[in-house]
Amino acid sequence: MSRNQEMFMELISLNNLLKRHMDSSTSKKYVDNLTGTNGWVIGYIWRNRDHDVFQRDIEKEFSIRRSTASKVLKLMEGKDKEIKRAIEMGKVMLAICGGYQMLGKYYKTHDGKMLEYIGAIDFYTEGKDERMIGNFAYKTKEGIEVVGFENHSGRTYLGKGVEPLGKMIKGFGNNGEDGTEGVRYKNTFGTYSHGPVLPKNPQLADLLISLAVKNKYGSCTLAPLDDELEDKARAQVMKLYVK
Repeated sequence: MSRNQEMFMELISLNNLLKRHMDSSTSKKYVDNLTGTNGWVIGYIWRNRDHDVFQRDIEKEFSIRRSTASKVLKLMEGKDKEIKRAIEMGKVMLAICGGYQMLGKYYKTHDGKMLEYIGAIDFYTEGKDERMIGNFAYKTKEGIEVVGFENHSGRTYLGKGVEPLGKMIKGFGNNGEDGTEGVRYKNTFGTYSHGPVLPKNPQLADLLISLAVKNKYGSCTLAPLDDELEDKARAQVMKLYVK
């Protein structure tokens, strides 16, 4: 056996050991629903959160057959009921880019393939060849001017009566057509704001924290923090890229 073959076999052994460790170290409560493979897939999706990820990408990344990838994804799909229940209960949730899209009804790829999503909120997304990329800004109904960075090929369209997270100041937002950005339903917020959005926008972070505390304890008064550096950074972004 050549040295390259030996190294390959060692990597396979290490891979299997890591998988067994991840599976065995998972709490008993979730052992039937979460495996090491699930964790790797979630990690892959997270690392590629700035891009659209499809099943074929997962098949290629992990060198697995379509049937295997389908089984892994199907096991993960059971989480949709838990997510829907949490949303309807008013739990605070922030979903960004691909995570935001997955809360909707479906994603139609640029070549016409239909991907059903969890349908927690009434909206859908259509993929296009051209990506919408750049620094952008929008204003929430509270008057918070949010800055961020968007990078998505999907165009999101909200259902009738569904409230956007904000109105665009500059940039593309949901679809580059109707001047909306993101979605807001109960205490769930969806947005295309990368950035990262919360450190760049402390007022938005305070809003989410306040809602979460109120949801649990009934009331909330946050002690003021010194946001001088964050405010200066936001002002510079607005000056350079927005206004």
